[in-house]
Amino acid sequence: MTFYTSDDDKRAESHIEMKLHDASGHTVAAASGSYGKFNNGTVNGPFGLRVVVPVEKNRLQPGGVFVLSWTAWHNTDQWHLSGMSVEIAFDDSTHLFLTRDGFQLTAAHPQIEIPVPGQ
Repeated sequence: MTFYTSDDDKRAESHIEMKLHDASGHTVAAASGSYGKFNNGTVNGPFGLRVVVPVEKNRLQPGGVFVLSWTAWHNTDQWHLSGMSVEIAFDDSTHLFLTRDGFQLTAAHPQIEIPVPGQ
């Protein structure tokens, strides 16, 4: 998981939660923490996710989803991202890449989802 912060940083006190769900909605990987301050115009990561349940790629494609949630510091912080990318590696040495361009996380809009594309 790599974050590309644009013109409004993430405060150190704001909390991030990342989850990867399989097509049945079960959490298969997750991570959370504040990860420190992400300054304007910086690239932060990569951050790893802890595997909760090892799965094969067919459990994610199609229908899986990556969810990024955050809790804004004092409900006032905003985080502007020019993008983010997720690389999912499997035991068979294959990879899935998920990306999302240009979005904002705020107290009013604290979550985004990236669907895992079909095969």
